[in-house]
Amino acid sequence: MRIAVGSDVVFIPRVQSLVDSNGLQRVLRPSEIKRSALDHIAGRIALKEAAIKALGLSVDDWLRIVISQPHNKPVVELLDMPEDIESIDCSISHDGDYAFATVVVLYR
Repeated sequence: MRIAVGSDVVFIPRVQSLVDSNGLQRVLRPSEIKRSALDHIAGRIALKEAAIKALGLSVDDWLRIVISQPHNKPVVELLDMPEDIESIDCSISHDGDYAFATVVVLYR
């Protein structure tokens, strides 16, 4: 069994430039953007970057990662999930102008 961890921090005001330039479509799916405040969008971007690090993915894989939030807890899913992944756990935090995320992957 192996554990991998990834974390990332995003400066929330910087996300506004992605919104203004329509650049969010390169990193977030429509369901991840829909009616979301800027701090929530920043949290999802941080979470995807943390997942990329923990899963050893390429920065071209942003849209392979799907974030949902049932029951007010973020969930990370990976399209075409490798069979050796037992579970993925994650957390998002906000403080002032920053969003922080951590992802822990448990491999079989």
